Amino acid sequence: MSSSTSWSDSCSCKGLDQADAAEIAQETMFQLWRRWGDVESPRAWTRKVASRAWARRIADTEEDLIAEPEHSVLLPAESDIDHWVEHNDYYEALAKLPPRQRQLMVWCNEGYEPAEIAEQLRMNPATVRSNLRKARRTLMDTLGRETQR
Repeated sequence: MSSSTSWSDSCSCKGLDQADAAEIAQETMFQLWRRWGDVESPRAWTRKVASRAWARRIADTEEDLIAEPEHSVLLPAESDIDHWVEHNDYYEALAKLPPRQRQLMVWCNEGYEPAEIAEQLRMNPATVRSNLRKARRTLMDTLGRETQR
């Protein structure tokens, strides 16, 4: 469950609202439960399935005309950590990265090696390393400029 929870917590920097992230996390955990005997690496499997669901959700997203998100007892109440994440320079810079670079940085920040990421996402390892290098360079440039203000 911890991998799903960390995934849903990181979704705000991926462009997904908290309600959608919670729904994807719940669906992913249900799928994991159904396939438990066949899954070799639950943490990586959960990350991969949730990331793919996130990509499908983003592709299918239409403009939401509701100004405020609905509150649910399934979602945690807002806390100081929510405020910190929303106002943290790193997460703001991360949110500005292209979707693939942002996705790979989140995987990397959660402790996955580029080779593991490439295997799980069925990508060329060199492509993963290249995207991570570009993302890190962009983040350093962005954060360096913001600290000089």
